[in-house]
Amino acid sequence: MGKSWDTKKIHDFIETFENAAHNYMEGIGYLQSGYEKYQNNETFVGGGAEATKRFIGTKQSEFNRQQYELSKEMIKRYVDLDETFKVMVDPADDAKIDTDVVGRTKTRFQRQLEEYESLAFAIQQKTMEDVDKFRKYCGDIEEVYVRDTLADYDEFCGTGGFLYDCIKKVEEFDDEASNRLFNSGIKDAIQGHIEEISDKAAGLDSIHSHAVEIDKQTISLVALGTDATLNSINLAPRLMASNRISLVSPRYKTPRKWSLVKKKFSIDNIKSNAEINEVKYIESMEKLYGFSKEESKLFNDAYLKHCEHYKDAEKTGNREKADSFYTALACLFTQYSADSWQFKLMGNNKMSPSEAVAYFDAIGADGKALYDAVNNQHNTCKKNEKRDFAHECAIYSVMADDNIYKGAATLDDNVGELVGFKGDVYSGSMGDDDKMSDVSAYNIYYRMKKSEDGDIWNTMVEYNIDVCDGSINEATEFLQNMGYGNAKIGMTVLKTKLNYKTASALLITATSKTNLTKVKKTKEEFLDYIADESGIDWK
Repeated sequence: MGKSWDTKKIHDFIETFENAAHNYMEGIGYLQSGYEKYQNNETFVGGGAEATKRFIGTKQSEFNRQQYELSKEMIKRYVDLDETFKVMVDPADDAKIDTDVVGRTKTRFQRQLEEYESLAFAIQQKTMEDVDKFRKYCGDIEEVYVRDTLADYDEFCGTGGFLYDCIKKVEEFDDEASNRLFNSGIKDAIQGHIEEISDKAAGLDSIHSHAVEIDKQTISLVALGTDATLNSINLAPRLMASNRISLVSPRYKTPRKWSLVKKKFSIDNIKSNAEINEVKYIESMEKLYGFSKEESKLFNDAYLKHCEHYKDAEKTGNREKADSFYTALACLFTQYSADSWQFKLMGNNKMSPSEAVAYFDAIGADGKALYDAVNNQHNTCKKNEKRDFAHECAIYSVMADDNIYKGAATLDDNVGELVGFKGDVYSGSMGDDDKMSDVSAYNIYYRMKKSEDGDIWNTMVEYNIDVCDGSINEATEFLQNMGYGNAKIGMTVLKTKLNYKTASALLITATSKTNLTKVKKTKEEFLDYIADESGIDWK
C-alpha cells in the first residue's frame, strides 16, 4: 500500500480537531458547575454519596483534565507532522501526493522511454548515414542527437530522477513520522488513561447514593474519535502517511509514563542549558528568592552532580527526575522532611535534613552550604516578600511522588494541592510568599511533566526568567492548568476544590489550631489574589 498526503485536508482536519477539543473544554465548564452543585448538596448522604463526592473532587476533574491534555498533545503531534512534511517533502499549502499514482506514472514514462530509446537511436544512426551521404551537397545538414532527450527522460523518471525523489521523500517522511509517533509516548498515555478510566468505572458500579441514583458516565476522549473522523474524510492514510501507525494500540505490556519526552536527556544538554541561561538565571534567583550569586551557582552545581550520579537518569521520566532531586532539596528543611510526621506519611522516600546533607556531600555537592541556603531563605522570604524556595521544592516532591502512602491519601484529597494552595488555605494562614509559591510551583510542575529534554531544573529556571521578564501571567496560567486550558473554567474548578472539605483538609485546620471562619477568610483572600492577577472574577 502506498503513502498519501493532502496538505489542505490535513489543515481542515487539524482545524476540526481543535474545534472539537475546544467544544469539549467548554462543555467541561457546565459539567464542572454540576459537579460543584452536587458536592455542596447535603441532600445526598451516606457512604455512597460521600464516595462519589470524594471521587468527583479528586479523580473526575483530573480525568477531564487528562482527556483535554491528551487531545491537545495529539493536535500538537498532527501539527508537527504537517510541519515536518513541509520541510521534508513539499512546503506548498496545496501539496498533494499519492505514491501509488506517482509510481504508476513513473512506470508509464519508463516504458515510453524504453520504446523511444530503441527508435531514437535507430533514427540517430540513420541521420548519421544521411549526413555522410549528402554533406557534399548540403553543407549545413546536421545529425539528429537524442542524448539530451534521453537525459531529460532520465531526470524525470529514472533512478534518482524527479519522480523517484518524490516517492523517496514521502517514504523518508513516513519513516520519520512513524518513529516520532512510536517514540512519543502518546499511545501509551492514551491507553493508560483508557485503562485507568475503565478500572475506576468498574469500581463505581458498587457506589449508590441513598437519595438519588447516580448514573455512571464515561466521557470518551475527543481523540478516540480520530479514526472515525479521518475515515469519514478519507484521510487516515494521508494523515499518518502509513497504515502502520495507529493512535491506540489494543494492548501494552509495559507500564505507561505520562512524560512525552522528545529530545534526548543528557548531561551535555544540561550544561548547555545552564550556560545559555546563566546570567538571567542568577538574576531571577536573586529577584524571586533573594539568593546570592554564589548560592544560585551552588544549586546549579548540585543539580548537575545529582544528574551525573542519578542511576538511569537518561531512562527515567520527568516525574521520576523531579521526585528524586526536589525531594532531596525539600528535605533540607525540617518541616518538609522525614522529621515531619505529616511528610513522613506522604512518602516513603523522605529523608531527614542530616540525611539530605549527607546525600549532597556524597555526590560532591556542598550539603551544609545547601542546607544553610535553603533554611535561611525560608526563614526570611516572608519578611523580604520573596517566594518560598523550600515550599516550592516540597510541592514538586509531593506532586511527583508515586507510592502507596500517597495513593491512599489521594483517595481523600489531592495531596499535591494539600501541600500547596489548598493546605495553606485550610491552615488559615497564607502570606504573599505562600500565594506566590503555590501558584508558581503548580505551574512549574505542569511544565516539568511536559519538558521535552527532561531538564527539570531548567524548566523552573526558564519559567522564573519568564516571570522576571513579564512575559507570562502566573495567575492566568495557574487557572488554565486548573481548567483544561480555559482560565474561566479553571476559576470554577479552583473554587470547587477549595470548597470541598475533606478529612485531610480539616485535619490541617485542626493541627494548625485555627477555625473554619479563618479558613473561609483565607480562601476568599486567595481567590481575590488570583482574580486580581488574572482579571477573572470568582464571585
